Amino acid sequence: MENIKPVTEEEREKALQFLRSIGMKNRRVLEGTEREHMLTVLALVEPTNSSNNQRTFTETYHHAGKDYELTWGFNDDGNPDPWVEEVTEL
Repeated sequence: MENIKPVTEEEREKALQFLRSIGMKNRRVLEGTEREHMLTVLALVEPTNSSNNQRTFTETYHHAGKDYELTWGFNDDGNPDPWVEEVTEL
């Protein structure tokens, strides 16, 4: 661990530039009342994209200038359990 150097600002910017070039985005999982509110809002608008990989089903929404992903998976009980992510640029 002694050989680890702090990352310079130039190295950090280069890494971010690479992540942006491959399409990496920031994701924030909404919880509590914010999650419940967005589930209600997203139920009232049409998705812009949808994806199904047999284990999860994801719908992408654009609302109020922001992108959201609503993903239906399964919790430990085997019941559908949606989660909402706010997706922003790096």
